[in-house]
Amino acid sequence: MDLKLIIGVVIVVIILYIIWSYFFTSIQVIMSFQNGIEKTQSQVSGKSVAKSGKNNYSFSLWVYVSNWNINYGQQKNILAISSENPASVTPYVFQLALDPVRNDLQIYVDYDSNLIPPVTTSSGNIDPSLQTSFCKVSNFPIQSWVNISVSVYNRAVDVYIDGKLVKTCPLPNVASTIGAGSTIYIGGTASGTIPGFDGYIASVIYNPDVISPQDAWNIYARGYSNTGFGFGNLFQRYKLQFAFLKDNSVVSSLTI
Repeated sequence: MDLKLIIGVVIVVIILYIIWSYFFTSIQVIMSFQNGIEKTQSQVSGKSVAKSGKNNYSFSLWVYVSNWNINYGQQKNILAISSENPASVTPYVFQLALDPVRNDLQIYVDYDSNLIPPVTTSSGNIDPSLQTSFCKVSNFPIQSWVNISVSVYNRAVDVYIDGKLVKTCPLPNVASTIGAGSTIYIGGTASGTIPGFDGYIASVIYNPDVISPQDAWNIYARGYSNTGFGFGNLFQRYKLQFAFLKDNSVVSSLTI
């Protein structure tokens, strides 16, 4: 068989596999690139991610924080998912935000409180701020692109920074599911209704299942891209090498 034909077939198969792995897996690209504060904030319907109905899910995104001055003293939203129930005591099922003052990353995860009595104040009122589990990562880097991956599974939350596990936080009960009536808010609004931050957000992806440490590292190693699926980075990662052997020793090779 003609060598050129064999090479051509192999290349086509590899390209088809790469395309299939991106478009026919459960991982979804929610948003490609935007500022930390947008005049028109990115909002995504929960219908696009509420397909599994499970308590396990994960998000990954890239963040660049220029400084902490904008909305100083206010919690700065990166990504938040509203509760499906408008009457819920907790406004968000999940929120990823920056601390009002310190360079800390804050993660809030709502949990199923049906089996746990609501936390109340001294006056007997339900305290919404205590109905979610709080996880903090201190000394979040600024003025550089940072990859954040958060994996929620049953009663635990794993936080990865640049592909490395930096924190595991327990939940009092299983995490709440993301409902189809939820809204995903990315960044902040110019009006300040939802405070944002001075910087950028890129390559927000959602997975309706947990991610492993190896998955988190692979996402980080892939790098960020403002083109959604990041085919530029993808084809830089995959190469095809042909080796020419003589007596089972490589005498030359060709990489494409």
